[in-house]
Amino acid sequence: MKLKALVMLAAALLAASGSSLLQAQTTPAPQPSICNRACWTARNGTCTTTMAALTRAIIHHTASQSTFSTTSLEQSKGFVRGHQNGHMDVNGWCDIGYHFLVDALGNIFEGRKNSMTTLIKGTHAGCGNTDTFGFSFMGYFHSPYYQDPPVAMRSAMYDVIAWRMPAGWTPYGNRTTYSGSLNGTAAAVDYHKWVGASGTSGCASTSCPGDIIINNYITQNFFGGDMRTGIANRRTPTPPPPVPGHKAAYFNAGNWFQRNTHTTGGADSSYWYGASGDIPIMGDWDGNGTRTPGVYRNGQVFLSNDTSGNTHYSYWFGQAGDIPVVGDWDGNGTETLGLYRNTQWFLSNDHAGTTHHNFWFGDAGDKPLAGKWDGTGGAWVGVFRPSNATFYLGRNGGPTTSVIYGLSTDTPVVGDWDNNGTHTVGVVRSGTWYLRNSNTAGNADITFTFNGSSGYAVGVWR
Repeated sequence: MKLKALVMLAAALLAASGSSLLQAQTTPAPQPSICNRACWTARNGTCTTTMAALTRAIIHHTASQSTFSTTSLEQSKGFVRGHQNGHMDVNGWCDIGYHFLVDALGNIFEGRKNSMTTLIKGTHAGCGNTDTFGFSFMGYFHSPYYQDPPVAMRSAMYDVIAWRMPAGWTPYGNRTTYSGSLNGTAAAVDYHKWVGASGTSGCASTSCPGDIIINNYITQNFFGGDMRTGIANRRTPTPPPPVPGHKAAYFNAGNWFQRNTHTTGGADSSYWYGASGDIPIMGDWDGNGTRTPGVYRNGQVFLSNDTSGNTHYSYWFGQAGDIPVVGDWDGNGTETLGLYRNTQWFLSNDHAGTTHHNFWFGDAGDKPLAGKWDGTGGAWVGVFRPSNATFYLGRNGGPTTSVIYGLSTDTPVVGDWDNNGTHTVGVVRSGTWYLRNSNTAGNADITFTFNGSSGYAVGVWR
């Protein structure tokens, strides 16, 4: 019988990806209290240009000493109106240039119209306006005044940046080449002075936002510093996706291809073991917790404890036409071979070809399976019956579970897809995997396509 599927398991779980993944995928903080444009009685700006992305927060100051000495929200509203008037009437801009401003009392103001809801392009960093938002401290933070933003001011600034920057953004990271009209570099959180210095001609030189803010709060530590850390701590790390249990693998003429995640894509790793015409198998042959490859060749078994092409066990078991199935039949932690021959099963608990269990299960035309259907003890056998697209999962001394799933032309697979210790059903159809996390009928819990898998034998590994 031609085998198109059923290689049980392999290899160790991936190590946790660590803090870098959490830093790279963060959820925006809750929206802080913001005095919007209606709140500060803004003029109607006429800006309409929007951006396709928002990747950097550029820090500014208003270079206005008097605004730092505000005594109330109402007084600061007047200062913001003054900045808008200057930008529109003196500079000739379509609106105030900044997206958000923060006063010394910790009040946050929406700057340019629609900054709270759209990616409206600002006018705040010369040739560095593309894909950036401008966040401005209200005050003068370098010579000759050297004002120093108080805790309330800094906290509010970190609050609004942590909220407004998009999901998936992180304040950490080295400076990289900037997109848009600026052919320089900028970090995810950077300052106007650097943007002006690193850009092309046309980027005006500036001291903004001042040495006090640059040196004490932004700093040159792109993975720390008061500002970047303060922003990062306000954003909720997105939990990494669950570590998958068994994953997709293909075998083609001795070449193994494996993916590391339940996501669409090509092979993450490949290696050679076996030859054209072999039936691929995978198991934890030495009980060390790692599943490695093997092949079944017309009654002869070749097993490897690594992926380097070494054969550690070689013996005869069965005959040409038998279909190999792998399982920990006696529950001792070591997986060994079983054979399926026209509804008759031969299970071995060693790597010497000894038959320890012999019984009948299934019907003619069934495709054999094995797994820990209840997550405990040793592995039990099962079959997929193409005639009615039904899995029949056997249990020692218990009833057989039947699961209608897939199409008669699908390739059946079983595995511990969600890494909970229980093996459940799945099918592969034209390179796309449809996997269930329970042995029940229903829609797929996991779906992905293994690119480049056309014509390959299907397997699962760990």
